[in-house]
Amino acid sequence: MKVAAWGGARRGAGRPKKGPIASERHQRRPELPYQCPVRITTRLERAVASLKGRAMYAAIRRGVQRTLGRTDFRIIELVVRDGRVHLVVEAHGRHALARGMQGFAVAAARALNKERGRSGRAFCDRYRPTLLRTRDQVRAAASAMIRHRIAARANDTAVQMTPVSSQFPTTDALRPP
Repeated sequence: MKVAAWGGARRGAGRPKKGPIASERHQRRPELPYQCPVRITTRLERAVASLKGRAMYAAIRRGVQRTLGRTDFRIIELVVRDGRVHLVVEAHGRHALARGMQGFAVAAARALNKERGRSGRAFCDRYRPTLLRTRDQVRAAASAMIRHRIAARANDTAVQMTPVSSQFPTTDALRPP
């Protein structure tokens, strides 16, 4: 007697991949120490990533404005370049980070879609957070944002913003004595 073989691990099983770059894994996010800076990268859909200059800036600005009212989440630095949004944020915990990013992403997506005259998602997948636990990590993130900003000046299709002040130490504060 032959038994049906349903389920279980097998070649080709599971949800089909949506693109060449793997999405962020759907796992519980790590705990976030109070006001620990976090570097975040999220990808834009091709249809909205081709939006250039002032139109992109205005749409992303709507997303930033949405987060300004929050006391538990703060966007420190933001650069849009090559179809990716790079942010450095502070949040009062994992849930504040998730809600803040959700508010930013929804407002930015609505504005981007409105500018493009389309509907649907504007961000490819979940955001990728990197906790900046040490001074060296913070210095490296600040340096990367400066490099992105310089590239944005050289390439007028990129967007750069430094929306608010914060408790995030500046690069001058991080230089060794």
